[in-house]
Amino acid sequence: MYILDKNDTTPLYIQIYDKIKRDITENRLARGEKLTSSRLLAKTMGISRNTVELAYEKLVSEGLVINRARKGYYVEGTGLPAAEKEAAREKRRPLYDMRSYGRVPPSFPLMKWKQCLAKAISDLALFGIETDNFGDAVLKNEIAGFLYKYRGISCTADDIYLFCGMGSCLNVLLPAVKKISPKAVTENDSGFLFCGDSEKTLPVRGKDKNTVYVNTFADLVFPAENIAYAVLPKQVGEKINALHFATPDRVVCRALAYFMQDKNWERYLYRLSLEERDKLDIMKSVCVEVFGHTDGIDRCGGTVAVGGTSAALIAQRAAEHDILIDFKDDRLILGVRGMKKSDIASAVRLLYEYGVKG
Repeated sequence: MYILDKNDTTPLYIQIYDKIKRDITENRLARGEKLTSSRLLAKTMGISRNTVELAYEKLVSEGLVINRARKGYYVEGTGLPAAEKEAAREKRRPLYDMRSYGRVPPSFPLMKWKQCLAKAISDLALFGIETDNFGDAVLKNEIAGFLYKYRGISCTADDIYLFCGMGSCLNVLLPAVKKISPKAVTENDSGFLFCGDSEKTLPVRGKDKNTVYVNTFADLVFPAENIAYAVLPKQVGEKINALHFATPDRVVCRALAYFMQDKNWERYLYRLSLEERDKLDIMKSVCVEVFGHTDGIDRCGGTVAVGGTSAALIAQRAAEHDILIDFKDDRLILGVRGMKKSDIASAVRLLYEYGVKG
């Protein structure tokens, strides 16, 4: 989507013309590629359709674009052929990235993370970073404080075990938990595994010795998304103490500990939770408007699902226009984590235009 400066004295149609012409001459638009329909472009930019038509006709008059009756406008001039453009596309950033994993929110304090990482590297070089058998002690101490304040879980650093991702965490824990209670292992959306006879909905650490809590920082501190942790009761801890499994990178763990110690940590958590909640609500609303329905919100994963679609085909068509999404079976999985709030509506509408309508 093109951004127009309505305070500029240059007419809006000339601004559109200039931007499309630059995309053609700089090979971001391939020869033979169809331009966004004037109706959709006008709607997403909040301007009149006549303004877009004026810009397109000026491009036609210069031989850069051709108007094919009842089909739309196509690049005719100096753009690269489609095959060469496809190779060039791999080297540039996508227009919209709605993939659900590995996305860093625009508001994430990357400079602060770099400072914490540099400090951790310095620690490793000067003193080494001490760990016990199950991860960095400094980070585990920070996690214990975090869980008590934000999750209501009372534990010590010795109760916490660090793992390389949630997959590794569950691969180690589930066999141990099943040995204690073979038929009673259940899970819920809050990160709890239960060894007892019934599933609880709230942590009761210190009272119920059958409760295991597992989680990651993937939805909070995205460069540390491979760090998973578990709070284990004594009977489960004893089962895995004799096991050998990989713990996360020491430098990243220590950087995360310093990140959590920063005075702005609580402000960051509060801002992130509000921001992501708002973005998910916008995504759901626009998906209902465009697709007619959704299959619900995953607030932990930061995604909205849209089922009943030819998801793989839609994803392929969208990728041809630099719009990246995830899908599973017949469901589109649209993530908001790496999106700006102001871009979500335009991204979903263009996804529908390119992916569904083709």
